[in-house]
Amino acid sequence: MPAPKKSAVRIRCYRQGFGDCFLLTFDTGKAQPCRVLIDCGLWPTGPAHTATMQKIAEDIVEQTGGKVSAKKKGVVDVLVVTHEHWDHLSGFNQARVIFEKLLTVRQVWLAWTERPKGKDSLADTLRKDYEKKKKAARRLQAALQALESSPGFSASNARALQQLDSLLGFFGAVGGKADPVGAMKFIREEWVGPTRSYYDPGQLPELPGVPGVRTYVLGPPRDEKKLRRESSEKHGALYELFFGLTEEDSLLAALGALDEDVARFRDVEEVGKPFDLAHRHPIDLAAAQPESALPAGLREDFTRRYGAPDNAWRRIDADWLNAGGALALRLDKGINNTSLVLAFELPDGRVLLFPGDAQLGNWESWHDPTLSWKSREPGGKDIVARDLLARTVFYKVGHHGSHNATAQDLGLELMTHPDLMAFVPISHQMALDNGWDRIPLKGLVKRLRERAKKRVWFATEYTKDGKDFRNPNIDKIDELTTTEKAALKKAVQVDPLWIDFNL
Repeated sequence: MPAPKKSAVRIRCYRQGFGDCFLLTFDTGKAQPCRVLIDCGLWPTGPAHTATMQKIAEDIVEQTGGKVSAKKKGVVDVLVVTHEHWDHLSGFNQARVIFEKLLTVRQVWLAWTERPKGKDSLADTLRKDYEKKKKAARRLQAALQALESSPGFSASNARALQQLDSLLGFFGAVGGKADPVGAMKFIREEWVGPTRSYYDPGQLPELPGVPGVRTYVLGPPRDEKKLRRESSEKHGALYELFFGLTEEDSLLAALGALDEDVARFRDVEEVGKPFDLAHRHPIDLAAAQPESALPAGLREDFTRRYGAPDNAWRRIDADWLNAGGALALRLDKGINNTSLVLAFELPDGRVLLFPGDAQLGNWESWHDPTLSWKSREPGGKDIVARDLLARTVFYKVGHHGSHNATAQDLGLELMTHPDLMAFVPISHQMALDNGWDRIPLKGLVKRLRERAKKRVWFATEYTKDGKDFRNPNIDKIDELTTTEKAALKKAVQVDPLWIDFNL
């Protein structure tokens, strides 16, 4: 990988774990570079994680010309906020005092989906739909929590509740501890000083003082169907076939019956029940007082079978609520697909791709025939997403390496540059602790390593098996020549808090 004589950009990838935070420093040819901060967050919550994000905030201040000890402010020319999720925004809550007092932000770039209420009808529609689903998810969470002491609360119910708690935390639905809405409000309305811009696909926002670098806005799409497209059954769309669940659709329909507008006209106790009231008996009452709740002929059978403590694992009283995990995932993906996607083209034509957590529909929209740009030279040719992907040398892997956040034939397989490298903002251990044992997806990791000649870095190395997701030892990358290894050692510096890529 021949390195340029002088780095056009330094990409500092912070190693906080399960979250995104990137500081890009572009050479301007002058004393002052242009600095771009993309997101700043970490999941889960807790005092240790707050301390980590405060440490990162201080490093950002120092790296942008500030001095924490002297209370001298750093300067970020552009703050890019990809989407409203805690693992991308938490730092703006956890380290808000540091950012407010010690960092000047001149511009904030947001997706069109974040336009203020009344400024974009589709953005308003998406927000309304999102709030409705979030309300349903909260009701479901409360229903599962209320069942925890019930004999009918199964192990699968417990897993569903854990998944709901974890995923709802990404968008501030658990006890107010995680508050991306508040963090976004701070960025969008309360942080004094920066100008705010909202971008649509096809635009070319300009980095201040960097005429040789071009910024392409690829997503999110303005097509509502694509915004809602998260998975596909088509071979070649993703690195693992994903047959969309239908449980969440039924669950939303059932929970929709609890909506006030519906409850006016229907008996909400009867909605979604598989049996007529005459043939039902309250399970908890039957377990506590079977003689009063069951016909005489069923008392002994109930006590010996369904009501027996040893058989509690067989019961399915509340299993319909287990689709809550799928509902939470849909909420999670719905916001992910609104990610602001940027491709930075360096003066020599190389491209840095930052897709946020864009899901399949977002990726597919980049290839819309109407989405193109004119090349730099007068009368130049049209540039399309396929061109940018072919010249990508740095790929920030979407959504921590999940199964549907890196397109296959329309994504990674088009990244054919021989110098391709990738960074996955993941702590596999944090994922395992939350029950997400398929993040990152092993098949995707395998293909990333093949495409990038094993030059794939991860935010943290540790995993339970101790081997699958370790960062590469450059000397042991057999795919590289001696010259390429030497260049890579100069291009990549590693610290416990960050990994720097000098390109």
